[in-house]
Amino acid sequence: MKHSYSAGELASLNLPGLPKTERRVRDMAVRCSWPSTKVPSKGGPGGSRSEYSSTALPLETQKALRQREIAAALPVVGETLATPSVLRIDQALTDKQRLERDARLGVRAAIKRTMAEAQCSQKAALHYLLTAAKTGTLDEATTRMLKMARDNRGRKGNGYPCPRSLKTWLAADDLAPKTPQKDMSVPPWANDFLPWFQRPQKPSLADAYRDFVKDCAASGRAVPCSIHQARRLLGKLGAVARETGRMGPLELKSIKPFVRQDYSVLRPNDVWSADGHTFDAEVLHPIHGRPFRPEITTIIDLATRRVVGWSVALSESANSVTDALRCAVYSHGILSVFYVDNGKGFKNKRLADESYGILGYLGAQMVNSLPYASQSRGGIERSHKTVWVTAAKKLDAYMGRDMDREERLAQFKLTRKALKNGDALRTVLGWNEFIKFCAETVEEYNHSPHRSLSKMTPAQKWGDFVAGGWEPVRPDDAADFETAFRPRELRTVRRGEVSIFSNLYFSRDMAEFHGDKVLVGYDLHDASKVWLYTPEGRFITTAEINGNRRPWFQGVLTAREHDHERRVKGRLRRVNAHLEEVRAEMTNTLEGASIRIPDGKMMVGATVLEIPLGAARVVEEPLPLSPCPVPAGGRGEACVPDFISRTERDPAQNYAEWQEINRRILVGEPVLETEASWHQQYQTSAQYRAEARRFQQRAVLTPEAAKERAAL
Repeated sequence: MKHSYSAGELASLNLPGLPKTERRVRDMAVRCSWPSTKVPSKGGPGGSRSEYSSTALPLETQKALRQREIAAALPVVGETLATPSVLRIDQALTDKQRLERDARLGVRAAIKRTMAEAQCSQKAALHYLLTAAKTGTLDEATTRMLKMARDNRGRKGNGYPCPRSLKTWLAADDLAPKTPQKDMSVPPWANDFLPWFQRPQKPSLADAYRDFVKDCAASGRAVPCSIHQARRLLGKLGAVARETGRMGPLELKSIKPFVRQDYSVLRPNDVWSADGHTFDAEVLHPIHGRPFRPEITTIIDLATRRVVGWSVALSESANSVTDALRCAVYSHGILSVFYVDNGKGFKNKRLADESYGILGYLGAQMVNSLPYASQSRGGIERSHKTVWVTAAKKLDAYMGRDMDREERLAQFKLTRKALKNGDALRTVLGWNEFIKFCAETVEEYNHSPHRSLSKMTPAQKWGDFVAGGWEPVRPDDAADFETAFRPRELRTVRRGEVSIFSNLYFSRDMAEFHGDKVLVGYDLHDASKVWLYTPEGRFITTAEINGNRRPWFQGVLTAREHDHERRVKGRLRRVNAHLEEVRAEMTNTLEGASIRIPDGKMMVGATVLEIPLGAARVVEEPLPLSPCPVPAGGRGEACVPDFISRTERDPAQNYAEWQEINRRILVGEPVLETEASWHQQYQTSAQYRAEARRFQQRAVLTPEAAKERAAL
């Protein structure tokens, strides 16, 4: 066997860890200071070449050389014991087992070769090999095979196998060494114990086993295992099987295999992805001016990672998604696929309906991701952190989870104290300032290097496509564009009228459509008229709000006002529920004592209500009933006590009671705490607005107008 090699021989062997050319092998030998010897060149007399010792080569190269020497020693004289099939790779074996098996095959081949060449017995061949190895007269390759073939689990001895082991290998069919295998069987008590460990509370093994023992004792069963057996059971389970039940479907996906998405085949506007994100800093509400966290809807182009559209709203809704989509289409063209989740802002008829949805009108397709598959929308999910979380951390009003808890609480107390005292909230952005801040943030992101774009910016990536001849498809005209993004609802025509958002719209052109279904298109900001279409999308006519009524009956309620009213009603319901709970606690503990808040303020649930127009004296004892003033033409009745449900009463009675309480507050007379809170809540309801409008109409109605109205 060879113990030294020239640079040319090493390059031709194609061994791991070595270059593939002779020159680079020589350079590596000089760089690594390999010891070399000069030997006569094969080219002719007078020449010489350098050969390098195999022990100086890298370890992985030495290992590859040893395996080749073993393979070269396998063919024997007279009888072929080793064929290429013997060197098959068994997936159940470790690298160490395969090396020992191949070494034993080589030793067995050497014994057979010695018997054939020396014409000796098996016993003599075994004695010769072992004696020659011990005395150092055996060739190095066979000596190394003897050492590698030995089972190291026995006594160390001289490092060579014994004659008995050699005889065993000669008769064996499988020469792979046996290693102890773990017992992977599942014990019968596993299904009883695992439910105590696989819980979403993620108990420790000790806690789960303790609860399991208590359950066995309560049911009169014997404890089937020890805690050590339970620990060994968990060791047999894989990561996913062990954490099932401890993690939900979404969290469990973080340890499951996944598919990396390749966006290189996409062009701009092929696929847009959108998602909503609650901003991690507080801004001032555009209506009531209190700090809150707005909802931002972002749309990115997956081919370029460019933010093509965005919108800011008070909460997640179809309106905010529509506004972001309108902005994106207007500035970047028409998309092909809209890839979103199943949130209420996306999964609605306004966007997805084939006949009158916005995407259907544009010829685009909506694709919803599977539940608990946020990883499949990694592009848009990651953009929240890259764009909006990074931007929120620049503000003093940041309230994210990375914020120090103590500092976050101090900031919250500071803003609420300023709000209570009527001071300016200097650390919180106003609504208009926040809109400007968002526009600057998007512009900065689109012109910043992106990791997935090989450090190109999204704007540069978009520009490369445009320079290559790509052009976006844009709407034909402005009117068509506005029509596409005008939301539509399916309604039934009744005697020339259609109803939407509690408003009635009338057109005489709809006289022949009585009982038919029509699509009602409306403007998010203007409720004065609507546009009517057939179910197929053909335009019919426009209808004016209250077009068949007298002007003083008009009550315009836009879609945004309708959403705002719904949110206010929902908050009032939650406040009332909390208020009833507080009253129940007061009845049981303080025997009806009232809650007093100084400085003309009153606590209702978790909300501080201002008492308007002066100081209202809140008393603890119930006031005597007094007649409630009613409008002309009504009948005087005593005010109903506060604990009786007002939902069963006539609206006129509720309005009359509110007028009486309002009069007492204005003149400084005492009122009950419950009356003061109801006074504040009732004036925000739709019933109050309707009754107040009727009261004003009755107050200005002349006798002639009253007769005319009675005739109608």
